[in-house]
Amino acid sequence: MKRLLPLLALCAALMTAISCGKPQPEPEPDGPVAVTGITIEPASLSITEGQEANLFVTIAPENADNKDFTISVSDETVITAVTVGDNRVTVTAVKAGTATVTVKSADSGKTSTCSVEVAAAEIPVESISFGFEEDEIDASQIGHTFRLPINFSPSNATNLNSFTATSSNPEVIAVTEEGFLVVGPGTAVITLSNADGSVSTSCTFTVLAPVIQWVKMEYEKLPDMSIPRADMAIFYCGNELVVAGGHTTNFHPTNRAEYFNVGGWTEMTMKASHDNEATVILENGKVAILGGTGSNGSDQFNDVDLYDPESHSFSALPRMKTSRGLFHGTSIGNDIIVSGNWYNEDNIERYIAADNSFTVVKAVSSSRSQPYVLRSAENNAIVFGAWDTRGYTSSGACIVDQLDGDPFTPELFQEWKPMNLPTSFKSTDCQIGDYKYLIALENTQIYSTYGLCIVDGNDFSLIDMDVRIPHKDLNGYGIVYNSGILVDQSKQVGYLIGNNYLESPSYCVLKIDYSAAITGGKAKLTMYYTDPIDGIAVTQSGYALMPDGRLLVAGGIFNSNGQPYQTVYAVQPF
Repeated sequence: MKRLLPLLALCAALMTAISCGKPQPEPEPDGPVAVTGITIEPASLSITEGQEANLFVTIAPENADNKDFTISVSDETVITAVTVGDNRVTVTAVKAGTATVTVKSADSGKTSTCSVEVAAAEIPVESISFGFEEDEIDASQIGHTFRLPINFSPSNATNLNSFTATSSNPEVIAVTEEGFLVVGPGTAVITLSNADGSVSTSCTFTVLAPVIQWVKMEYEKLPDMSIPRADMAIFYCGNELVVAGGHTTNFHPTNRAEYFNVGGWTEMTMKASHDNEATVILENGKVAILGGTGSNGSDQFNDVDLYDPESHSFSALPRMKTSRGLFHGTSIGNDIIVSGNWYNEDNIERYIAADNSFTVVKAVSSSRSQPYVLRSAENNAIVFGAWDTRGYTSSGACIVDQLDGDPFTPELFQEWKPMNLPTSFKSTDCQIGDYKYLIALENTQIYSTYGLCIVDGNDFSLIDMDVRIPHKDLNGYGIVYNSGILVDQSKQVGYLIGNNYLESPSYCVLKIDYSAAITGGKAKLTMYYTDPIDGIAVTQSGYALMPDGRLLVAGGIFNSNGQPYQTVYAVQPF
């Protein structure tokens, strides 16, 4: 009995140990399991109008007796939300905006939220237009920026930022971040299109050229010359106006000259007759009148008269080596350089004062009539022009010959040619500085388009103008420019005289303020005009800048070389 008791105790201990090693069931709660938390995932959501998305709800603890929950939305105009199944919430985007979805447990009132951001749905543009296909822009808008109204369909389209604007001619209208910049006159097509070009619209814009200011000017009829004449020499010696030669009635050359002083004309006689002559003012103040053509413009002559303004007399210089008409010249000191001819050979010839003789310096690369002959350096001169010795426009670009040096062609002469010159032209007429001149040009590719050029030594530079040179007057009649440019250096202004070839013509004077152009800016242009004047010539007149700043127009013809005028007018373009 004593041995049995320890054995029973050991068995009891072993049974106790075995029972402690087995999992034991959870004790049954005494009451219902309460909710301790609720979570909605994701906590934030981004969707697009019209889309749906699912949110998932988790309730803790898992064995909570009551897993019911409610849903609320802060703005049902943005989204709606419904429960699908036990733990899923479906959100539908209504319109762009932000709203909050809140879930709340039925037990314990626990809450969780999801912030939903709704983006507007992309609605593609189906068609687009400016509402017009072409328009004009006034020149006053150059330098200004404008925007364009855009009509698109559907009206709620959202991908407008996918469209790009382009310009066919950025030198007329340029596309900038601020809008469309009006750059200059011309035509440009503005196009607005999407990336693949499937939707686009365009509009053609014409930017008008600036319009020149027209100003009516006064004019004065001065006493008539002693005889009718055209294509004569005309120049000032001090305040004294001198006209010489030209042809008179019945197209006959004359050796008569006259000067105007104290309200009247005093006649003089030259040693030879000169018509379509050249006039060169020398350094010593004397004036050479050279060559010319015979009756009816035929033949050429090589006589040279030298005018002395102190004695009002003419003396003969040695004859030129080449008989010439319709030519021009310049001076180097008291030497004379001439070139050009009419129906005769052409070359460059020099009168050497020290030897009192003429010599042919060289042949020319292109024979010309009425060319520019301009002093280009201390002992050099250039010769160029667009008309050959028979009065036809030379083919190809104008070539510039030099007294000393090889011929060359300025780049701008690929597109431009010098405007024709009158017989009365002198190289000093267009001079704006030492070896520097202002000349008028015609475009060889665009009819009735004119330009201005500064010749500086051997450099030819086209200059910018604030407006275009007009080719018609205010009534739409064509203007023919006849004078070559007459420069008033004291005012940095040049004048180009023309008229409208009507039965009662008007003088038109283009005033060129070149002060800004000589430093790279734009020349400022103004057009002055007179009322119609009966009995004035329209071509082959003599032109001069008067000491008081007015312009003088003497003689010339209307439509017949046999009936020149003897009228003299002064016009006042200021």
